[in-house]
Amino acid sequence: MGGNIFTAQLSNVSGSFASPTVIGSLNSSGSGTIAAAISLATPIGNGYRIRVVGSYPPVIGTDNGSNLTINTISVTIADVYAVSPGSQANTIYIGYGPASLTLTSNPSAGVAPYSYSWSTGSTNQSITINPSVVGTYNYAVTVTDSRGCQKTISKTVTVADVRCGKKLDRVIICNNGNQKCASANSVNNQLQNGATLGFCPVIPVAIIANPNVFTQIDLGIYIIPNPNTGQFKVQLNNYSPGKVTMQIIDGKGTVVMQKNVKLIGKEQTVEFEMQNHPSGIYYVRVIGERSIQTVKMVISR
Repeated sequence: MGGNIFTAQLSNVSGSFASPTVIGSLNSSGSGTIAAAISLATPIGNGYRIRVVGSYPPVIGTDNGSNLTINTISVTIADVYAVSPGSQANTIYIGYGPASLTLTSNPSAGVAPYSYSWSTGSTNQSITINPSVVGTYNYAVTVTDSRGCQKTISKTVTVADVRCGKKLDRVIICNNGNQKCASANSVNNQLQNGATLGFCPVIPVAIIANPNVFTQIDLGIYIIPNPNTGQFKVQLNNYSPGKVTMQIIDGKGTVVMQKNVKLIGKEQTVEFEMQNHPSGIYYVRVIGERSIQTVKMVISR
């Protein structure tokens, strides 16, 4: 006759054994110790119970008699600001402020000591990052406590170019809803008084449309065709000779493409290829020495 199979069962978070979870078993005809393991996927809570059931004869033991707490490691990465006040969280501004940010992982609820593994390869609790090209960057960290519990989280960092002016020595700010190309030495005072770095939030402009063109006539900016499938031209009229920065911005306000263009002082066309970008609403922004203009565009396939 075979031995008895003793099975250790874990209740749900409320202490109910209606659908118990098996956490270990032992085949024995006498006393012994059951090696049990609780899955890392078990929901955290403080109302768990454990009981042991036997197979021969069938016996359901009483539970352990007191609530058990199951916890897991928790990790956060606090938002950081390159400039304060007046900046967006986790944003580096080309043309103003520091060129790097320090991200720090903060574990809790686990059992120290902790180890760290960042997507950059660093094994320190903090990393200093300095991306220098306009775009968004994702930094992930996996934290492991002394018992092997792990948690992975990430933080997205944005790089924005706020330079403007003929020599790119001025700074784009938003002050009371108005975009300005401000002298660098005036920026701090304006930020202290409520201005913010970068462009004002994109607000859809008044558009005159025909089947091929959306345009804002007074700006001399034409998008051809519009809507388009991701291949289009931006026609600039009535701009003086000089340099402008042209940006394509998605509906979330992220710059997804940027070109620096030398103007020759007459009608000029700039081509864009965006077939790899999803359909949706975009904005074409033209940043001149003293003006910043935005026009709506639609990619539709």
